[in-house]
Amino acid sequence: MSRKKLFALIIASALVLAASITGTLMYFTAESPEATNVVTMGGLSVSMTEIGENDEEITIQADGEGLNYDNVEPGAILVKQPKVKTGEDDIDSYIRVKFSLSWWKLVEGDEVSIPDEEIPSKDAVNALIEESFSVNENWIYVAEDGYFYYVEVSEDEDAPAELKILSGGAETSAIFEDFTIPSDLSNEFKDKILHINLKAEAVQSNGNVAPDGEEYELKDYFKDFYPTEAP
Repeated sequence: MSRKKLFALIIASALVLAASITGTLMYFTAESPEATNVVTMGGLSVSMTEIGENDEEITIQADGEGLNYDNVEPGAILVKQPKVKTGEDDIDSYIRVKFSLSWWKLVEGDEVSIPDEEIPSKDAVNALIEESFSVNENWIYVAEDGYFYYVEVSEDEDAPAELKILSGGAETSAIFEDFTIPSDLSNEFKDKILHINLKAEAVQSNGNVAPDGEEYELKDYFKDFYPTEAP
């Protein structure tokens, strides 16, 4: 007889016995206090910082507005040192940052996105600007998905890039140090506004591994950001 079946029979017999003597006996009863086991899940948050005036670090606010550069001339080299930071009590994580460029113009005081046909050379200029970013060694840019990934530094240039773990309350190195505005910009860019769009993403690193027999690309570790289809 299995242990499970034996247990069931004992319970059934006790019920029968109690029913047969209910009218003549009263039984003392007791129960323990309810034990509550509290399990608090680890948290994960992420913010971006930049180096502003007087080398002061500023945190990008909820509206997403970072540093502004005014009256920029062709050929200018502009300092930009964005970093990613996690919350003080956060769990360990992997980090990546979405990167894109977009052009805008002022119309009656409001910024309006510029259609592609209005600036025919936009893609070529964007490519020059992207190439000018002085990317730091802990970061790698994957053009296919438009992300910078925070990675371990390897002396083997042929080795696959490995994501670097960022602990809670820690900060990455700057993604890049500066970038250059092309010196041969045409008048079609006069009075236009360039947006450098950066959006950080963090994902739990512990247990985040490729299934047996599979190999992950860097983006696959962030699959929970696109549960149905990769970007």
